[in-house]
Amino acid sequence: MTTPDARDWIRRGQAALERSRGADSDRENRDDLEKAADAFEQATRRDPALADGWLHLGRTRYSLKSHEAALAAFDEALRLSPDDAALWLERARTCARLDRHDEVREATGQVLRRAPEQLEAWVLRMTASARLGRHAETLEACEAILDRVDEPEVRGSYALELRTRWRLGGALAGLGESERAQSAFAGAEAVQARRWDWGSPDEYYEALGACEEACAVYEEKLSRMPDSVDKWKAAGETYRKAGRFAEALAAFSSATRLGDDPYAWWGLAEELARAHRLEEALEAFERARRHIPNRPPLLARIDEVREQLGRRVDRPNDGS
Repeated sequence: MTTPDARDWIRRGQAALERSRGADSDRENRDDLEKAADAFEQATRRDPALADGWLHLGRTRYSLKSHEAALAAFDEALRLSPDDAALWLERARTCARLDRHDEVREATGQVLRRAPEQLEAWVLRMTASARLGRHAETLEACEAILDRVDEPEVRGSYALELRTRWRLGGALAGLGESERAQSAFAGAEAVQARRWDWGSPDEYYEALGACEEACAVYEEKLSRMPDSVDKWKAAGETYRKAGRFAEALAAFSSATRLGDDPYAWWGLAEELARAHRLEEALEAFERARRHIPNRPPLLARIDEVREQLGRRVDRPNDGS
């Protein structure tokens, strides 16, 4: 039975959440979310069997982008309520943020066994399966989403329909069904034309800020144009925006192997620095500097990396 003290902390947390929604600044919003998380944590300490407390804590930690902590809270809630489809969906969302694609598949499977109509679960499953190269599962998810294409939830979301048709094409191509794949890609282009007069789907997605969808488009384009330096560079930038840093590094690396492009080297250098591979990062920054020697942001980054390595800072005209 929930203790009165635990219920009081739940109320305090909910009040802090309500304040966060009306906050005047990002700082105030975050402060209120932190207070809410602290309150929900107090509730779970006082009553560890309170599933709602763990659920509220997980959602608040998720809003704070503390995804590992959110996942731990959802797992506690699931330990108490293992048949709750909504909790499994929370777990799937959080695992997606952590790039735990196999766990997304497992969690969405749990959701769909209990609630096969749950659209978000199919969308998460589609993306996770595509990222894992599981083409048959991607195809199943795409078809489940597109079976509902006339419903407002799908039809009204051009980005979702477009994303799904591109993923469908990629899955069919992966299964060797080239004619059906081309038909799916054509369907995606028709959706795009219905909404925006952009030159290509990647531009459409960039305009929406939909990085995952843009990544899917670049992956398809690179399968057809693997020797395009510009496409590898653009893919690298889009992977970076999506937080897919290892793939960004690989894309920029592919671009530099195909051509001595300064911005490909610069992109590669940034990703190497992010991965704490500073010697390699400095070398890549210097390759970029050969072509664009007087770019202040580039020179500043070279200085920063050299300082991290404990080296003397040299300017562009120092004869180095």
